[in-house]
Amino acid sequence: MLGVLLSRDDKPMFLLHTGFLAMNTKTILGIIFLSLAMTGSGCYVTPETKPQPLTINQVINNQPKANPQTLPSGFERREVAYADGRQVSWILVTLKTDAWSWSLANDPSKPKTVSSWRELLKANLVINGSYFNEDYHPSGYYQEPNSSSSKPWPDQAAQKKPDSYSGLLKIRDGKLEISHLTDKPQTKPAKNEQALLTYPTLLANGQPLVKEDSKKYARRTILAQDAEGITYLLITESGALSLYEASQWLTDQPEKLQIAINLDGGPSTGLSYQKNDSSFEVPSAPIPNVVTATLTGQ
Repeated sequence: MLGVLLSRDDKPMFLLHTGFLAMNTKTILGIIFLSLAMTGSGCYVTPETKPQPLTINQVINNQPKANPQTLPSGFERREVAYADGRQVSWILVTLKTDAWSWSLANDPSKPKTVSSWRELLKANLVINGSYFNEDYHPSGYYQEPNSSSSKPWPDQAAQKKPDSYSGLLKIRDGKLEISHLTDKPQTKPAKNEQALLTYPTLLANGQPLVKEDSKKYARRTILAQDAEGITYLLITESGALSLYEASQWLTDQPEKLQIAINLDGGPSTGLSYQKNDSSFEVPSAPIPNVVTATLTGQ
């Protein structure tokens, strides 16, 4: 009889067993032919072919068109269409300085969706925060009471590199400050301050800083401020765009934004809001850290 084995490179090998040699040549040739025919028909196991990733157009064109959620007070929806057929829906939230108290939260051991984070922290608004590594720890400098940064605070030379972690989000006594370290180098945040560094800074002094289009499209989460210090949250409700496109789009908005920093995006992008009976959700994947805002005087 004839046995068929697979070699290391998954090619068939034939083993001759005792009694096989007693067969006549015609019988042998017939068995070999039958075995080859079976092999060619897929009767031996080959490594499973990995599915090819979808193109960005396939992703965008195949995504379900959900009915738009009703927007709470202070929320606004803005649409933008691109020449290649992509449609991006932005949510803009105006967060007046005296009305909100800000904070950071981090738990690499238990990633959670933004809605789960909001329920746990009893906050009114939660968004995704810092980039993180495979071990779920922040990949840039990060400081808050329950966490110590695995990355050192950058020195003056490092702060001057615009393509590095140059976007600073800092919170002191619940007040949010956004800075571009390249324009405004700073010392390490004080112990009573919360802070994270992110990249890239999309706008500084009202000017777009991303000069080249990578054509890498993803969902985005952005925090920005205008000349009066009013904070704006901008998040993609649907669609995907490059950082260059986001930087350019920001300059066209009527708020005349002065500074804008990009937070972690892609599957991490998420927003959860709740105030009394009013709510709004942009679901996220489970994430290890978030930025929270709670209405004061509640």
